[in-house]
Amino acid sequence: MISLLLLSNKTQFNSMYIFVIIEVSMVTIGEKRMLNKKSLFMYFGIILISFSIVTFIGGTEPSTTMNEKETNEEERTIYNQRDFQSANILEISVFLDEIQLQLLKEFNIKYEKSHSGVNIRLNSYNKEQAYDKYKQASQVGAASDIMLLDNDWINEFAANGYLIQLDEIMNSMNIEYHNLLRHQTKWNGSDWAVPIDSDIYVWVWNPEQLEKKDVLKPDRLENLLEFMVLYPEKVYVDQNDPYSLLQIISMLNTSQKQRSSVESEHLKIQLDIISKLAAAENSWESIKNGDILFKLTTLKDFYNHGNDEFEYAPIYLETEFMNASPVGGGVIKGSSFVVSSNTKVQKEAFEWLQTLLLDSYYSKIFINNNRVDDIQLEVLKALKPNPNLPDQLSRFIQDLNQLNHEGQMNFLEQHSDLWTSQWMGYDQN
Repeated sequence: MISLLLLSNKTQFNSMYIFVIIEVSMVTIGEKRMLNKKSLFMYFGIILISFSIVTFIGGTEPSTTMNEKETNEEERTIYNQRDFQSANILEISVFLDEIQLQLLKEFNIKYEKSHSGVNIRLNSYNKEQAYDKYKQASQVGAASDIMLLDNDWINEFAANGYLIQLDEIMNSMNIEYHNLLRHQTKWNGSDWAVPIDSDIYVWVWNPEQLEKKDVLKPDRLENLLEFMVLYPEKVYVDQNDPYSLLQIISMLNTSQKQRSSVESEHLKIQLDIISKLAAAENSWESIKNGDILFKLTTLKDFYNHGNDEFEYAPIYLETEFMNASPVGGGVIKGSSFVVSSNTKVQKEAFEWLQTLLLDSYYSKIFINNNRVDDIQLEVLKALKPNPNLPDQLSRFIQDLNQLNHEGQMNFLEQHSDLWTSQWMGYDQN
């Protein structure tokens, strides 16, 4: 008798091992019973089939079932992007020009090298889109940790709970420049932003054209007012800018004694001046060629569009009635850094702000770059609230109503909050 034992390779097949045992019994020729040829072929066929099965099973590699693959996918951790960022990423959003943005990138590289474990993600927007981006992100709790806001937006963001109070930073820094701007960044008695830059209103003229037309430089308010009464068409004021218009109204009311505008005919004079102010598609070109002799604009606008031939003076001018006190109520435009209330890296945000403010890059990015010179600081020191301004402008609107100047009245009413808030030097909170 011959016994054949066939053992397959160890393989997983329904968790069992396969043993193929084939026993073939053969009798010798001398035995009485002989296998016929048909039986012999049958035995050999069974042996071949058994070898084929063992070879197929033994050569198959272990495989992962579909259920196992799904289980592995389910066990994989899915991290919330904001939670992942909060561990070591400080996200900052700004609206800056290309030069400022590049300088800020350089500062961030320097900062990361000296602050291990902190990575900075910098987002840049156009100012026109920044407000909507910031507000939408703040509403869903996804705002950047630090944002650069126009000062016009601070009160709204603070009142809606989008910001963290920054009294700690402002009180610790005690920088004169910042302290002069704090009335713009306060709401409800607290600091909500760190002032970064500022902009004041100035009068601009071309001295060559003034000399040709024998017009005095506006050294005193009375000189400018006299010229505006006689030649309002030679004075340009952007009447789509509520700040500019409010500056003019304030200035026109400054040298007058407290009395009814309608009774004194003073209001009619003001309306006549405002209605005849110059309109120009390119006011800077008009200043250059003498079509316009005086332009009210901001200091930054002057530096961005003016040339070395032009001169400027702050919006406030010396007057015999006010003894060189500022005219216009102290309107200052500017931008500030804020910290989002949804930040998870408040400590890192505060440290970044404090480091920037004391670093030389701060001056490069936000001061020298905008060419805000020493006159800016002196003007900020001089600007104080005009105590009569709210009453003057309120009466002005009432008188406009009496004179049926609905268009002008509606525009002023639309922006009435500008002179009843800190923008005109008053912190009502």
